[in-house]
Amino acid sequence: MWTLVTLLALANATLAPTCLTYKGDVERACDAEHLSSMKATDPALMDWLQGSVGTPEGLVLAKELSTKGARDRSLQLRTEARVAGIAACPLADTYEAQAKNDDVKQEVQNLCDAHALLPGGGAAVLDIGAAPTDDERLREISEWSQSLLKTQDVQAIVARLAQTPPRGRGPGLRAEGARSGAASCALADALDRPLPVAAAREASQVLPTFVITSFDSEKTARKYGGAAVEAVRNAGSAVNTCYAVGLAKDPKLAGKVLVHVSLDGSGKVTSAKDDGSTLADKKVVKCIADAASAMAFAKPDKTGVKFTIGLTLAPATSPAAPAVSVALVASKTH
Repeated sequence: MWTLVTLLALANATLAPTCLTYKGDVERACDAEHLSSMKATDPALMDWLQGSVGTPEGLVLAKELSTKGARDRSLQLRTEARVAGIAACPLADTYEAQAKNDDVKQEVQNLCDAHALLPGGGAAVLDIGAAPTDDERLREISEWSQSLLKTQDVQAIVARLAQTPPRGRGPGLRAEGARSGAASCALADALDRPLPVAAAREASQVLPTFVITSFDSEKTARKYGGAAVEAVRNAGSAVNTCYAVGLAKDPKLAGKVLVHVSLDGSGKVTSAKDDGSTLADKKVVKCIADAASAMAFAKPDKTGVKFTIGLTLAPATSPAAPAVSVALVASKTH
């Protein structure tokens, strides 16, 4: 009569040659989630595998897998299973799916950051700040993402943005980012900001007040002041465009811009530069100085004239407010 001990001994003797083979270790690795009752994302799974293999080659495999990411684990497991003649490898499938999910999360983060690393080094940055319309913003986002972001999930997000009204695009992208674990979404913030053209229209409802000061003499102020005021008044739209760019970044932007202008005898601007402006946004100051360089002034008497254009900029508070308030103040020679 066979005893229980004899049966167990025979079973072990029969199974040992199969279990203590490298193929058996690969099979065990491929079925590790089921055998260990652990998920592939559990760091302890690799420890379990190292303690469960039965051959030196299997231990090397387990240790190598523990040092790799999901994609490389999937590739190595699938290769080893194919060489060993194993048809299916569930753990390789799990790691492949995990790698694809990681790719999507990274590309959603890249989209939110509007920043993607290039294969050869460097980075590609998406800046929609200067786009004049919502359609142009969307076109720039679409072209950038198609060129740099390859996952279908991210392309689907961009496609959904195209089907969303402009005011909902920022919140929609922010929600997509949050679902993928993005803590912030700079591109969504950019979509929330007013368009530069829209900001310019709002600012142009009320032109900023300006005072032309510091003529080189009271006589010059009396004789040429009116012509100077007219030239600045005619350039009001250029000034407001500069200011609108600043308002798009800071709706409360306010302060004084002082631009010292020199004209030759023909009325051509030979110099226009900052003269101690208090406006915090220096890009707006430079933009207005550049606008002053292009202003068309009437021909002054004799050899030319110098004066300072002083602009007091403040956001429009009422469409009914005066369009322009002008005063002339003569002062000492600049």
